[in-house]
Amino acid sequence: MDLRDDHHLLLSFPWEPAPAGWDPEARSRRARRAMDRLRGLRDPMGREIVAWVSAEIVGKPEQVLAERDGLVAAGAAATLPDLCRHFRARLNLPFKARDLLAAWDDEQLPAPDVQPVPRPARGSAHAGAVDPDRALPGEVIWQPNLGPPPGGMGVTALDEWPLMAGDGVRLAFVDHGYQAAHPDYRELEVLELGSPDPVRRSHGTWTLGVLCARPMHQGMTGICPRVQPVFVRSERKRGAEGWVYSSADAVRRASQALRPGDVLLLAHEWQGVPAEQDPATFDAIRLAVAAGQHVVQAAGQADRDLDHPDLAGLFDRHQRDSGAIVVTGYLRRPQPPPLSPTRIRGSHGSRVDAHAPAPIYTSKPTDTRRRVVQWFQGTSSAATQVAGVVAVASALAQRRLGRTIAPGRMRALLSSTGTPPSVEADRGRAGTQPNLPRLLAAILGSSN
Repeated sequence: MDLRDDHHLLLSFPWEPAPAGWDPEARSRRARRAMDRLRGLRDPMGREIVAWVSAEIVGKPEQVLAERDGLVAAGAAATLPDLCRHFRARLNLPFKARDLLAAWDDEQLPAPDVQPVPRPARGSAHAGAVDPDRALPGEVIWQPNLGPPPGGMGVTALDEWPLMAGDGVRLAFVDHGYQAAHPDYRELEVLELGSPDPVRRSHGTWTLGVLCARPMHQGMTGICPRVQPVFVRSERKRGAEGWVYSSADAVRRASQALRPGDVLLLAHEWQGVPAEQDPATFDAIRLAVAAGQHVVQAAGQADRDLDHPDLAGLFDRHQRDSGAIVVTGYLRRPQPPPLSPTRIRGSHGSRVDAHAPAPIYTSKPTDTRRRVVQWFQGTSSAATQVAGVVAVASALAQRRLGRTIAPGRMRALLSSTGTPPSVEADRGRAGTQPNLPRLLAAILGSSN
């Protein structure tokens, strides 16, 4: 049944620091009590208000809370939130969110904040379009986005590219599916956290092409072919509800498979803005960043001003900062020089840290052995490129310095060493385009 948004809700209870001596088991009992309370809500006629409810983060509450406490014990900020405060509910018809709040009268549990549950972005926002003039089987594809600055990101200037680019780093990408047997990465070993959707596989295939397409003297070459890709399915089976989409749960699962210095890519948007607008996803990203992982997320395809008062400071980093790298696109048509950047292609604002060319060429899903490329556009394309650059920089830093770079420092250096937008009016709204040689020089130079 396709329920309207006001019947499908994300409930987030206010987060409060645990009192001294409150162990994970005691806090998990509080989470279970909140869920039982939701299931028991009735209207004045005795009808059940809530049809279905579950924790937004799948797993035992004790384990979820212990993970957060472990980060705090290891030196992370004590203000890291508990993921157990987020619940997902579907209301019986004809009840709406106001009916749920009117029935809530438990003094020991504060009333939850209520938001519609997001649906994954679909349609043309990130669609690829075949370019008949250049998508030729067997052709070596010109990739100006990897060329020298200011037009490109300087990836091809790296001495070890592509044979060692990203070696030793895991890069997790959250998606519905991907084509595992694609010729561009047929021999690539992908760690799968969830079975890929056999139908919705285009977006994940485009992502893997940008990152990991092997240098085989035809087609295209990925930014970081030597990373260890980790596929995380954005949906998860939840009993009678079937496959349920949750970016927050996907972020947590990805983070569990990653180590400090690894990269987590969120290329899907949240209703046209970064995924972290969802409070549960925001909290999950904060925990991943606290664990030393570099989170890269798309700014969203809605062309919205993230500083607009209507967003109530959700993307004001002075009020609310997850620590992730937010990326928008910059419209460039991938044809021979001169490159002609024209405008921002995606949401923008002071929260945006970086931009990258869009559209670019990537691997086209195919059931044949013919190597064909197609365009990959939008902020998904841009975020994927920046995630690849971060993976290359993180891998090289670990080999040269013997340690990882903190996510906050990586984000700051990525922004400060990058190429500003060529259109003056866009400066301060689109971040900078990565300049990999300068980024690596700053990382290695800062260690002296």
